[in-house]
Amino acid sequence: MLLTVKQFVILGLSFFLFRALEMGDSLEKMELGLVLLIISSVFIMLVLPWMTKNSHYWKGVGSGIIVVVIFWGLTRYSMPMMMGYSYDIVDSGSNYPTLKDGDMVISKHFNYSVDVGSFVGFTDPSGTPLRKRVVAAQGDLVKTCDNLVTVNEEVFYRWKDTIDCQDFETISLKTNEFFVLGENLNNSLDSRTFGVISRDDIFAESLYKFTEGNREIRLN
Repeated sequence: MLLTVKQFVILGLSFFLFRALEMGDSLEKMELGLVLLIISSVFIMLVLPWMTKNSHYWKGVGSGIIVVVIFWGLTRYSMPMMMGYSYDIVDSGSNYPTLKDGDMVISKHFNYSVDVGSFVGFTDPSGTPLRKRVVAAQGDLVKTCDNLVTVNEEVFYRWKDTIDCQDFETISLKTNEFFVLGENLNNSLDSRTFGVISRDDIFAESLYKFTEGNREIRLN
């Protein structure tokens, strides 16, 4: 029983360190963090039972395997809860060309800031999770009209041939309000349709993506 408790504590501490040291913030740190977790898993399964000089070595190995399965099973079920990060495979063209179908994106679910330029994950008013870029925040004045978006009187996006706009919709962003747009404005459901989002709607910041050869490309 004492051995099993030690196994839980050691592997739990390893997962805690992965999160506390924010080891998913870059590809290099994530690789190091995963090595730490793998070594810890092997240690509690094979080495720790031997170090305890327990005559029931294989029983210790069995309990170690159970502990590892529990932790990695929980990680598979809820990676944000266990590690503070998540990954997903892009299957939408709304952020093309920044994000293409098949890209793997790493997102952070804790201790992140939301600023203009951030790629954020959030839920829209219908409850659908989306990922868009923040283009305006508290104190900014956003105007939209037909195919034109301006932020603080400067043209921010013009995604089609713009006609003469006579009827601008003006939005003054309050505290913890954000205006978000997709990168592919011809094919994106964003703040032009459902309006501003609040800080409470945001659940993650997308940090970087992988390209062929496992090269890291930052998104902000």
